[in-house]
Amino acid sequence: MKSPLTPMRLSELHPALVHYPLALLPVAVGADAIASVTRDRELFAVGRIGIVLAAVSTAVAGVFGFIAQEEVDISDEARPVLQTHRTLNIVALGAITALAVVRARRKTPSLGYLIAGAATLGAVGFSAYLGGKLVYAHGAGVEAADGIYGSDPTVLPPAKKAPLTALKDLGNAIVHTVRDMAKGELLPAIRTT
Repeated sequence: MKSPLTPMRLSELHPALVHYPLALLPVAVGADAIASVTRDRELFAVGRIGIVLAAVSTAVAGVFGFIAQEEVDISDEARPVLQTHRTLNIVALGAITALAVVRARRKTPSLGYLIAGAATLGAVGFSAYLGGKLVYAHGAGVEAADGIYGSDPTVLPPAKKAPLTALKDLGNAIVHTVRDMAKGELLPAIRTT
């Protein structure tokens, strides 16, 4: 009997990795918020370590998001959703990194830190929603919906070319991101008109 599982693709690493920052950010901010009321030193430690782990895991998930961007085939209709998702995640990485730097220097969080953390949670939540829309509404990366770019997608292991393909995709994603941003396509899925 043939296994229903296929080898993992490079594009499938991003949705697997995003769970870490999506879990660590609310845990870190929540622990600090509760500790600010209860004065629990262990919860302060959870918040302080958690936000650093959230920043690191956000960076890793972001790298693989760039790679996934180059591995999936999306429609012109879905492109603004991808661009907005990407921009929000770049901003979130900056915000979470700034929160981690600020929090690492203090034993307890300030009210401003907690407010910024809550706002970042909102942005990350909306970006996660857009990522879900890319997959479930637009079929990005879904083989059955022809959401895989190219006829021979790179798979992990045993593909020996996966690291080189990942680096190539990462480079292409950065070039495409800079081009889109230079054209002003930062948040095209969010229209006020």
